[in-house]
Amino acid sequence: MALYTQTATTDLTTKGKRLGSVHIASVAGATVSLKDGVGGTVRFQWVVAANSQKDVDYGMPSAPLFPNGIQVTLDAGSVQAITLDLY
Repeated sequence: MALYTQTATTDLTTKGKRLGSVHIASVAGATVSLKDGVGGTVRFQWVVAANSQKDVDYGMPSAPLFPNGIQVTLDAGSVQAITLDLY
């Protein structure tokens, strides 16, 4: 497992294919999507209110699989951090 933190749209397709957890800290409200590969299908999307946080944990073996890797997309708003724990 490895943690990756970003504040904007980021290509993590070479970093891991299973999602262990997500933490989103929003500054001014944000919409964050996780896609299967660069420009791929949106698999998960969260809307986080201003000055709040969203945490989601997945356990193995049920951790979601992204066959083409993960692209994090900040669709709207701004975040303090988007942290993913990838396998």
